[in-house]
Amino acid sequence: MDDVVGADMGVLLQHAYFVEESMIIQEGAKAIGLYFVTEGSATLLVGGLLLRESLPGELLGELGCLMGGNYRYSAKVLSKYCRCEILPCA
Repeated sequence: MDDVVGADMGVLLQHAYFVEESMIIQEGAKAIGLYFVTEGSATLLVGGLLLRESLPGELLGELGCLMGGNYRYSAKVLSKYCRCEILPCA
């Protein structure tokens, strides 16, 4: 059963690269996906103020996506690039 679930998730995931200083998600924008950081880092900002740094293995946009609303913070690429796997919101 686990193999079937894994295979289905692989079909749903989208791959994206974001370059340095670009926005991955924007605070207040409609949540369209759950972002899993696989390479690079991003700064998380609320109202333009630094919240924290996000590293590989972390999720971005989880609350907005899972609750069907808007992103609650912005994520801006800190490293030269940031690679994410994106699971579209339902």
